[in-house]
Amino acid sequence: MIQEGAKFLTIISFSYVFFAITNVLLATLRSVEIVKIGLIVSLCTLVINVTLNYGLVYGYGGLPKLGLEGSATATLISRIVECFIVIMYVLKHNQALRLQLHDFFNLDRLILKQYTKIALPILLSSFSWAGAMAVQTGILGHMGTSAIAANSVATTIFQFVTVISYASATSSAIIMGKTVGEGIFQKIKAYSQTLQVLYLLIGVLTGIILFIAKDHVLFLYSISDEAKDLAAAFMTILSITVIGTSYEMPALSGIIQSGGDTTFVMYNDFIFMWLLILPASLLGTFVLNFSPVIIFIVLKSDQILKCFVALVKVNRYKWIKVMEH
Repeated sequence: MIQEGAKFLTIISFSYVFFAITNVLLATLRSVEIVKIGLIVSLCTLVINVTLNYGLVYGYGGLPKLGLEGSATATLISRIVECFIVIMYVLKHNQALRLQLHDFFNLDRLILKQYTKIALPILLSSFSWAGAMAVQTGILGHMGTSAIAANSVATTIFQFVTVISYASATSSAIIMGKTVGEGIFQKIKAYSQTLQVLYLLIGVLTGIILFIAKDHVLFLYSISDEAKDLAAAFMTILSITVIGTSYEMPALSGIIQSGGDTTFVMYNDFIFMWLLILPASLLGTFVLNFSPVIIFIVLKSDQILKCFVALVKVNRYKWIKVMEH
């Protein structure tokens, strides 16, 4: 598994260059309320990626059978295509952004200072989260191949179902960022309250879908019966914690962060993950010898616990910070 993973990473690592360019441009377009291109690009990438994965992994359609390397190659190709589409779109429809080549060589010191102050906590939070996910995978990896396979299956389906939750966070960031910039407190309060209700409704909906899906998708995977049982248990747990994820994640990153308070989210993530969840999981795995299901519950418990912090923080409105012009 380690050898195959190394082959996969060697190829897919090149895709992150194109992925970065695409996401920066899409984020820029979203900031001026141009969002349809993101949907179009995602759909194109999905079709290309799935089609090429099917052909290159198994050798269908006259394509070589490359296995896991074929999957990485398919992802790389789809990332290149989506990057090309977005660049062409920006060049052709540049009225809103008005980007010029010389703009990339001009340095606005005030903007740089503001950006660093706001973005650094987000960057550190992202690094912290990425490291925590690696540790979580390592913890489950020490519990056997069945736990690894079950986690991979459950997480993949979870990510597919919770796309709407992550989209709500991105949409909220645009709405709240613009509203905070306008400085109308009553409007900020009304929007944040409405969004919180929407987050909960999305969470309940995705939880129901995930719970139902676990009985209908596992047959697609060629894994052991033990791994399937674990995957079903993991998905049951996720169908509950996803309600918390759908609330706390967009509340913290979509409302609080976009309102200007990025340091709170950084400290919150660090405390919950590195001082609470991971130590408890390591203790349960290597000292108390808990089962994979119990460890998985511990690993995902922060998604519920963060809700209480997010609820208090959002509704106290101390996260509103307007940038200097």
